[in-house]
Amino acid sequence: MFTLTPPLQRDYAPDFHTIPPHGRWQHFDVGGTPRIDNLMKSWPAGVDVTERTRRLLDLFLVSVLLDAGAGNNWQYKASNGRIYRRSEGLAVASLEMFTQGLFSSNLGQKDQVDGELSLGVYASICHSHNLQQAWLSSD
Repeated sequence: MFTLTPPLQRDYAPDFHTIPPHGRWQHFDVGGTPRIDNLMKSWPAGVDVTERTRRLLDLFLVSVLLDAGAGNNWQYKASNGRIYRRSEGLAVASLEMFTQGLFSSNLGQKDQVDGELSLGVYASICHSHNLQQAWLSSD
């Protein structure tokens, strides 16, 4: 048997099935924008289920790793001009980086994360695209 925290009991009892999911997918969809659905729709029809799964695993894994220890003050100015904070900001930032191919060493396959890009190369890419000011901000 487990005990629910007082806020969960207060806000959701007795209908605990109404507790909204909380995870990386929801972080990507901050503001009600279905970013992952839009990403998958952008892929050609010839991209099979196995490749779609691989691409999503690449994206989700790198996004979660980037989120580790970012702190409460981290924020991101997205391509739409909105500022997102914390995990949601990191999710949107990593998604935009992913779709730009910043995690891929293969220009012909930008929707992947590979080990050939070292942090030094990554930092160089960010610098050359002036990304440190455009979308990374830590107050």
